[in-house]
Amino acid sequence: MFLTVFGQKGGVAKTCTSIHLACVWAQQGLSVCVVDADRNRSATAYAARGMLPFEVVPVEAAAKATRHAQVIITDGQASSHEDELKNLSAGADFVLCPPRRRRDRLSSLLNSPQSSGRWTPCMPHCW
Repeated sequence: MFLTVFGQKGGVAKTCTSIHLACVWAQQGLSVCVVDADRNRSATAYAARGMLPFEVVPVEAAAKATRHAQVIITDGQASSHEDELKNLSAGADFVLCPPRRRRDRLSSLLNSPQSSGRWTPCMPHCW
């Protein structure tokens, strides 16, 4: 399974969400790899502590490192570039977009022409 955690702005807990989801699936016995695609390399900083039950790799090493993983989570960077949204949607089974504050901020993304019906709110309890 390919999951991308993506946000239009910084500070919406993309890395925290990626790490926590990876921990849950790793604890369930799945082989998990987190791909750190954020320029800040926050997921890599978490992994440097040596306490995660899964591998975290920079995006440049993803092709080889993810070869045998059952779950691949891409911790994306903050962006609202139209082409990036299309590529993320096409290259993942699921795209998780943690909302910043309120549903109306996310609804514009969900209803945008580039979403092509592929975006589904996954965390309604956060709204």
